[in-house]
Amino acid sequence: LAESWVDVDHTMVAAQLPGIKGASLNAKAQASLADMQRRGAGSSSLAAVRDWLRVSEHKQLPPDQRRPHAPQSRREFDAFLAVLGIDEALAERIWLEGIQPLRIDRRRAGQRMAQAFISVLVDPHGTTSHYTKDIRTSITALRKKALEHLDQITGRQVFAIEESP
Repeated sequence: LAESWVDVDHTMVAAQLPGIKGASLNAKAQASLADMQRRGAGSSSLAAVRDWLRVSEHKQLPPDQRRPHAPQSRREFDAFLAVLGIDEALAERIWLEGIQPLRIDRRRAGQRMAQAFISVLVDPHGTTSHYTKDIRTSITALRKKALEHLDQITGRQVFAIEESP
């Protein structure tokens, strides 16, 4: 469902893109950013706005690989969609049912990845207890390879080079 709402967001942005002042994508991004700043949004960059407007490229990705291309904060999201002239009620649904759920899923995935990384390099027992046996076995194999690699890197001989006068 969240992916569908991101699709709605991309479709709405694409539909409003021709109405934004400017002949190029860069000019449209500059105009949008200036209008957003007039509406109280302050931390967006020109590159970010340009990326949000490049929805035709984002829509070419398979649905399961699409991510929200939208402002990080709610205030900036509201300002961006207001600049585009997208209805507030629709913007609310896009934010609550599309943008936020996918970002939360990615944050959780990042946290799980960090926890797995810690179990590979730092704590092979404590942080893996809730994983399945297959995952724990894979983590153990990764840890072994990582330690062997570190042994190769740190097991080198260092030679002192004397400078000639």
